[in-house]
Amino acid sequence: MLVKFLRTYTGGGLGSINYLLNERKAAGTARVIKGDENLTRAIIKGITYKQKTCFGVLSFEERHDFLTEEQKLKIIKDFEYALLGEYMLERTNVLWVEHSDKDGRLELNFLIPKIDLETDRSFNPYFAKYDQTRIDLIKKIINDEYGLSSPDDPAKEQTILSSKKNINHYKNLEELDQKLHDLVKQGYIKNRDHMIELLKQNGIEITRINKKGITIILPTKKTKNRLKGGIYDADFTSAQRLGELSQSSSRRIREFHDRNTQAECRENRRKLEELIAKRDRFNQERYVERTSKNNILASQGQIGDNLAISGYRTNFGNSNWLGSARNDIKGRSSLDDTKTMEIQPTYCGQDPEGVLHIDSKRQRDNREREQEIYINENGVEDDSIRESIARRERALDEDDRRRKEQARIRNNEFATRLREEARDITDKCDRANKESQELEQRLQRRLNGIFAATKRYVREFNILLGRKIRKFRRKIPKFERRIRELTDRAQDATRICREFIEEREYSQKASIYHHVGDVCKEKTQSLDMF
Repeated sequence: MLVKFLRTYTGGGLGSINYLLNERKAAGTARVIKGDENLTRAIIKGITYKQKTCFGVLSFEERHDFLTEEQKLKIIKDFEYALLGEYMLERTNVLWVEHSDKDGRLELNFLIPKIDLETDRSFNPYFAKYDQTRIDLIKKIINDEYGLSSPDDPAKEQTILSSKKNINHYKNLEELDQKLHDLVKQGYIKNRDHMIELLKQNGIEITRINKKGITIILPTKKTKNRLKGGIYDADFTSAQRLGELSQSSSRRIREFHDRNTQAECRENRRKLEELIAKRDRFNQERYVERTSKNNILASQGQIGDNLAISGYRTNFGNSNWLGSARNDIKGRSSLDDTKTMEIQPTYCGQDPEGVLHIDSKRQRDNREREQEIYINENGVEDDSIRESIARRERALDEDDRRRKEQARIRNNEFATRLREEARDITDKCDRANKESQELEQRLQRRLNGIFAATKRYVREFNILLGRKIRKFRRKIPKFERRIRELTDRAQDATRICREFIEEREYSQKASIYHHVGDVCKEKTQSLDMF
């Protein structure tokens, strides 16, 4: 399994979901394995930032039925934890779509709206410079725990590092690579420098040379192609050295497959947890929740406790004491000028009490205290501490009302957007259902027409075939008579040939007999002469 993060050149958007759930969904090779498509669409549509989505895929070499459903969900859970961390795990939305259209191979695609749902701030789940180490660790952990094929396996190293989208271009590279390897095996290429010189002579541009490989541009092409390892390595200085490189590669393959995967998994887990904790600390500082009025009032309560220790009674949210003081002071104007209301600070938890007194000494004491706390019908005014606290409380109340109003407006706007999106989705679904029904009706009519035409063609073919059969059947007796005539002629010819042969043999025998008789007669005459 390997992890790819796909580029979103315009910041991403709803097109990513449309790509994930296109015709593959109807073909049965794409399905939502985790998340809510409609919710993700609504969130993406409500994002006002330019960068809207993070799009990636877990690509497996194994088939889609190699892992069980529980194992797939466990892999998804582990990957989300490694990518987002524990703090942001519940503050983001993730949509997972399974693909199995590429020769049955399993692909788990993920789409993450780039926003923190708690604070509405932009959130980038993946930044290669800081997050790639965690991604590499979770990739190794998943491959080792589930026995999956790994791109880190030295046996899977490729010498050609180029895009396979242009098949013809990639085939040309493969042919060139195969040709160079053949020339090395045949001994025509002795080392890498010799190979580079040969490539230049054949019009192939070499744009970069380093220790691990070379970068070339094929003739009439503009794409740069990386050739790495093996004969392209700087250590290829001779055939003997190339053999040593091959042995080194084989040794690395054995070491990779013979390693202790359990111990390596434990070590990778430990490193991953440390990196996740570091990421969580950063996210907690950056994406903090807004301070609520309850937290502020809690701090105000601490201030009130501190004031009470100094000898002043404060009770935020409960004005019984100040209210009673106001009620008592209302009757002050009807009293005699020598009669005062004494407001005593509290000590050791004792409540103040009003005392009517005519004593001149107590009157002077009260007037001195009134310089510190002056009370009239509007309440406490000159007490700077209580006045600042009251102003702070009113400001907090106003701020709280403002925040609640803003939250209500945002909630209403979000609810309105959701309703509009839901209506749009419903309308689209209705249109899609209507189009689907119309398409189904057209297909049914087309199938009926095809079926009727097929029946008509079959009937016409049967009629034509019957005619041919009857016509051929009428010709059969003629063929039989013709065959009998030919058979008779063949028999006559055979008989004539036999008679001819017999006559020929008889004539030959007669000729031989006469010749023998003549010879015998000549011999007899010769003997008679002697």
